[in-house]
Amino acid sequence: MGKRWVSLRMRAADREGRHRSGAERLVPLEHSRAAVLPLLERGWSALGAEPGRVFLTAEPIPEEQIRWVEALPARTVCVSCAQEGQQRAIEMLVDRCGVSPQAARSAVEWMRAGPNPSGGNMRGAMLLDRETGERLEEDPSRGVRVSCVDLDPASRARFDLWFQGGFPPTRFREAWTLAAKVATAETIVAELCWSDDPHYLPGYVASRTIGYVRFTVLKEAGNPFGGRAYFVDRSRFDRSALVAFLERAPVLVRLSDPSLIAEV
Repeated sequence: MGKRWVSLRMRAADREGRHRSGAERLVPLEHSRAAVLPLLERGWSALGAEPGRVFLTAEPIPEEQIRWVEALPARTVCVSCAQEGQQRAIEMLVDRCGVSPQAARSAVEWMRAGPNPSGGNMRGAMLLDRETGERLEEDPSRGVRVSCVDLDPASRARFDLWFQGGFPPTRFREAWTLAAKVATAETIVAELCWSDDPHYLPGYVASRTIGYVRFTVLKEAGNPFGGRAYFVDRSRFDRSALVAFLERAPVLVRLSDPSLIAEV
């Protein structure tokens, strides 16, 4: 019998049910107790004094179901403002990832104004046709949330040792890990992301061809909107299969060489 693993998922929501925070871990069962407390603390911290609830889900994962993927190489592009960052991100999506200018601009416009068609942010990511920019999620108010992914324990320890508690922060590690899973989805050609935290301004473009490219500024300070856009190849698009992989397939990311992220 293989090692026993558990998928831990946290979601914090206000009393109206609006999403406030979420996080994922995929850990050996013997590590699960230590992993739970930071998830709960993160959820409560996101709510602050606001009434709400923190939901924690634990699901056993057989080791034979886990898919191992390699980490993406990462580098940073320094920009002076959000306008420059967004323009350079659009250029990278178009010139390096096969996304049309129309689709790239549509993603930026959605994220700047709040990608939820009803206003505000979404729990999950947008799925956009890479040619037209058309939204392809079944529920555009929810989107598609990537789940069941983590750095494997040895790689996580290697990562922490390499950076000795300094940069990059937890936000980078989580986004970079998630991007590695997304990049393995065959119909996704690229990803664009920045946070909905009004005070966290970096973001990234990622794909199988360019790796993980972090921009120092992708949004205006004080803007409460953000999210993720996954650009898909419509000719090979199977929404049910793609969503099943992103939301439920267990993936562990292996960092064989920490110098892959030395440039961040």
